[in-house]
Amino acid sequence: IVGVVEDARLRAIERKTQPALYVPMTQDFLPGMHAILGAVDPGADLQDTMQRRLEAVDGGKPDAVAVISLEDHLRRTALAPERIATLLLGVGSINALAIGILGLYRVIADEVLERRREIAVRAALGAQRWRLIGMVVVQGTSLAAGGTLFAIALALLLASWMRTVTGFDASPIGWAWFAGPLVLVIGAL
Repeated sequence: IVGVVEDARLRAIERKTQPALYVPMTQDFLPGMHAILGAVDPGADLQDTMQRRLEAVDGGKPDAVAVISLEDHLRRTALAPERIATLLLGVGSINALAIGILGLYRVIADEVLERRREIAVRAALGAQRWRLIGMVVVQGTSLAAGGTLFAIALALLLASWMRTVTGFDASPIGWAWFAGPLVLVIGAL
């Protein structure tokens, strides 16, 4: 044993750290190699210079050399499960929003069908067209607003419960609480 190193949490959402074993390169040879270079200013010029120098080494495959920053490497590898989960959550949210808008449209259309006689009587008595359309829009908007307020209250309760369960105490971005409901209300309009 050369030394003992403490297990490190790689992701913030990990509950337990996985044990890690570090072995000398002569004991566990990997066909690929990663080298970490410390630099004060890791700009594109330094990356290009390193790329050219590594491609010039005899016996290597120039097309197999890739020089990238540590941030880019971590973005591609270490956070891949979180990125995939975020993408799936985003796609699911967009689907839910589309289904919500379609459902709201169907509810408003059914409400208009039920009030068809009332609308016809109002039109026969000389109600202006914009007033009839305004009546339907106000009704749909009030339905969407009521559902939106209920959903926001439920989301706030769920978020506070999630904070207690996960121990993650960062407050979400303010505009995120209103972006989805705003799109739903716009869809209702």
